[in-house]
Amino acid sequence: MKAKNVFVVLSILAAIGWLGYHYHSQKSLEKAREEKRLANIAKAVTDLSSQFDATNSWEEKVYAAKFSAGMEEAFKNTGHKAILINGTINDVVRDGPKYSLYLVNTTDSKEIDFLLECESGLAERVVKQNSGSEYAIVAQIESVEKSDKAEGDGFIVHGRCMELLLKDNDEGH
Repeated sequence: MKAKNVFVVLSILAAIGWLGYHYHSQKSLEKAREEKRLANIAKAVTDLSSQFDATNSWEEKVYAAKFSAGMEEAFKNTGHKAILINGTINDVVRDGPKYSLYLVNTTDSKEIDFLLECESGLAERVVKQNSGSEYAIVAQIESVEKSDKAEGDGFIVHGRCMELLLKDNDEGH
């Protein structure tokens, strides 16, 4: 009888060990897949930025600016280079044959709204996606103005969208 009990206990322990190993293996595999997905997205964003020689140095200058004049200078001092924006596109607006993307930058507490004109093909790519998707956007900035709707540090940045990349999908395209 004791041998049977020992066998049952050992069988239960072996099953628990196997389940624990299997669970840990699955979690490790999921973690590796997520790390690969994020690495693919980061590479795609880097490639996009390189393709247009876009800079993201504007962010430090913009968020350090204490006055509206500093905001304008930060965007103007990019050497007329395109900038890389990470954000969520909140709306696609059509005015006749022209399209504009409205997005909010997601990297800081200042309220910076971007209104970017774009080609119909880019607008259509956005419309096909779910709202709330995260994008990397290359844009040429034309002007900066103080926003009437925001208290404190609110600005509207006008420009032209040159290209965009959906960051939420598995391939980073």
